[in-house]
Amino acid sequence: DQLRLLLNKYEDMSKRYTSNFPDLTALQSKISDLTGRMKHTIESELSRQQNQVWDLQKQSSNVIGTIRSAEVNKNQNEDIRSTYEVYN
Repeated sequence: DQLRLLLNKYEDMSKRYTSNFPDLTALQSKISDLTGRMKHTIESELSRQQNQVWDLQKQSSNVIGTIRSAEVNKNQNEDIRSTYEVYN
């Protein structure tokens, strides 16, 4: 919202004044500062979310490994039972 207000004000003033008008240059500076802060915030959030994705992928791999291991153990136990039942 703040950026939109500054851009609207800049657009309005730029129609009435030259680019050297002090208030217009001050607005340009404010817009530049704000967009710089926004860029930094977005980059930080993107990095945080990328780390979250990596953590979730690692967790997913661990869970899949656990499930596969449990399935192998289950199948081995069923084979042992089947063999036991055949010979007894």
